[in-house]
Amino acid sequence: MQYRKSKNAFLIRLMKGEEIISSLTKFLTAQKISSAYFSGIGAVQKATLGFYNLKKKKYIWRKFSECEVVSLIGNVSLLNGKPFIHAHLVISDNKYSCYGGHLKDAVIGATLEIVLKKLSGKAERKFDREIGLNLLDL
Repeated sequence: MQYRKSKNAFLIRLMKGEEIISSLTKFLTAQKISSAYFSGIGAVQKATLGFYNLKKKKYIWRKFSECEVVSLIGNVSLLNGKPFIHAHLVISDNKYSCYGGHLKDAVIGATLEIVLKKLSGKAERKFDREIGLNLLDL
C-alpha cells in the first residue's frame, strides 16, 4: 500500500495481491480513523459480493474473478471499538456486464485507487435484531 495525506483526506493505492478489507482495516487502525467515507476504482483478481436477504437475515454470496472495479464506495465506523468497513462494489467482466453488492472480500488485480475522507467525531455500530445487522447508531 502507498498513501498520501492531504488535510483530512488520504489518497491510497492498494497493490496487486492485497486484500481490500484487511488492508484498509490495518490502515485505519494505524491512522486511528474511526469515522470516514471512501470511494475507489481499479481491478480485482477475485471478489466475493453479497446480497442481503432481509427475510432470512443472511447474505447470499457470489464469487467473481478478473474484473474491473467500476465503483467502490463505503464508510468507516467503529464496531466493538475497532474500525469497521461497510463497502459496496460494482465490477464489470470482459463482456462489460456489471455486478454489484456488499463487499465481503476482494484481492487486487492491477491496482486499486481510493480517496478516503476522514470525518470528525466517531460513528459506532450496534446490532439491530429486527434487521439482523450491525447498523450505524447515531
